[in-house]
Amino acid sequence: MTRFATTVGCLGIATGCGGPRYEVYQIATATAVLTDDCWGDAGVPENEENDSTTFATGDTFLIYSAPDDVYYAQLSTGEALAGTLDGKKFVFDGEVVDHTFTGENARAIEETTVVTTEFIVNRDGRNVFGKSVTDVTYDCEGRDCGESTSCTTTTDFVGVEVDADVQFVAGSAVN
Repeated sequence: MTRFATTVGCLGIATGCGGPRYEVYQIATATAVLTDDCWGDAGVPENEENDSTTFATGDTFLIYSAPDDVYYAQLSTGEALAGTLDGKKFVFDGEVVDHTFTGENARAIEETTVVTTEFIVNRDGRNVFGKSVTDVTYDCEGRDCGESTSCTTTTDFVGVEVDADVQFVAGSAVN
């Protein structure tokens, strides 16, 4: 296996040119918590309001640096979020805006969905903890539009840095 950054040059995420060029973390994520507005006027469905679990979901992500003090968190989905480092805290974020035009003259209705994600990673030695917060908003302008909606999902995680060589397969990282 090869290290991703060896062909990119000196990235030095943690210890300079002689040290690691990326960090790999294995994490356990808690069940996502949704805000009340995710359920609309009807509220939390009866068949879900008392559900619970003690299971966590395992996942892996990488953090690597780029020029100009920009860091990236590459998630297991293959997506990478740009971010910054302040002391021992990384903050990564990204946004997707989707506009859809339908109806007469292809502009009678305009629907806009905005998804923003903030991924916060706090380091304590080789241990990490943090959260992922995703906001989804929907707005519609035109005839026969429903109400605008929004939903915030927060997922907490804990984990540890692992010693791993990384091999990239089909746009994602695997150990």
